Parts: sequence; C-alpha cells; structure tokens
Amino acid sequence: MPPTGWSVNITPPGANQRIYLSTRRIVDNQLVGEWSDPVPISGIDGQPGEDGVDIEFIYKLTETEDAPDKPESVQEDDAVPVDEDWSDNPLSISEECQFEWFSVRKKVNGV
Repeated sequence: MPPTGWSVNITPPGANQRIYLSTRRIVDNQLVGEWSDPVPISGIDGQPGEDGVDIEFIYKLTETEDAPDKPESVQEDDAVPVDEDWSDNPLSISEECQFEWFSVRKKVNGV
C-alpha cells in the first residue's frame, strides 16, 4: 500500500514534471520500516532510457541488503565511480548478487 497521495500506477509526467520513487521493505507480506525519502526516477524532458538534462543515474549490485555508500557527486557528464563497482546502466541480479541499487545525481547547468 503506497503512502497517501502516491500511486502504484505510473502515469507519464506532464511538461516540466517528474516521476518520483519511494521504497519500503515487505517481509512475509508485512510492511517493515518506513518509506524511503522520495527520489526522482525521471528527468525533465529526458528520452526513455537516456540521462536527462537535469538528473543522471548509476547502478550497483551487492550481495547483501545493506545499501552501499552514496558515491561522491562529480559534476561531469556520465561520471561513474568504477573503482566502487558502479555502472552507468542497470545490471542483472544473480544468485550471488541479489540486490541492485541506484543513485541519482542532480546535474548543474546540464552537466
């Protein structure tokens, strides 16, 4: 059940609007903990599957459900901290790495 004012159905955003994501764990069909802080998952005027002019995503797989440290933001287009196993594109989970995380960088002046 989503929090008040939220929906499980994603509708296309209007002009200058974004789609946000908030998560919460479910264990044995019971909600656990609190809803996460909302993060944008769509940019303004971005193309599907492409980085937008205002936000950029990177992804990381882990073996445990412990969230990785948030990488340092670098104001460089397509900057990916490869030494920390982050990727510019979504990855596929495996039997060994069952958790995929993403981080959002807010661009400054399109970079």
